[in-house]
Amino acid sequence: EKKAQFFKQNNISLSVSLWGTGSVQDNSRKPRNKMETYEVITKNISAIDNFGLDYSVNYVLTPANAHNFPEFIETMWDINSPKFIGKNWSNKHPVTVFIAFFRPQSGISKELSEKMYSIMLKGLNRGFSKIKQM
Repeated sequence: EKKAQFFKQNNISLSVSLWGTGSVQDNSRKPRNKMETYEVITKNISAIDNFGLDYSVNYVLTPANAHNFPEFIETMWDINSPKFIGKNWSNKHPVTVFIAFFRPQSGISKELSEKMYSIMLKGLNRGFSKIKQM
């Protein structure tokens, strides 16, 4: 509560990284302590929202989590879905979601690069199809 009050008083906007839902988050982020983080992160998002703090959620689309992008969209935006994490929030307002795209940090072959981006494009298309359905 002290941190939330400090953030609010100083107009600090928070950014939360969520790279997928459930085990996809943990596999993508590989927590050092081997503990699951998805439940902790979603509870913290709920607390941030209930405190009325300004925040956004970042999703980094990678070849490893692209298949989970539609479920992420459902979790963040589909108010009719049982997976929607905002159903018990006291503040009912849109959440800004940023989508970032994985870019390899080292030189890789053109073939591998094309394969990776093809996988990401399929996940992105499926996610936007989910948005269209909603």
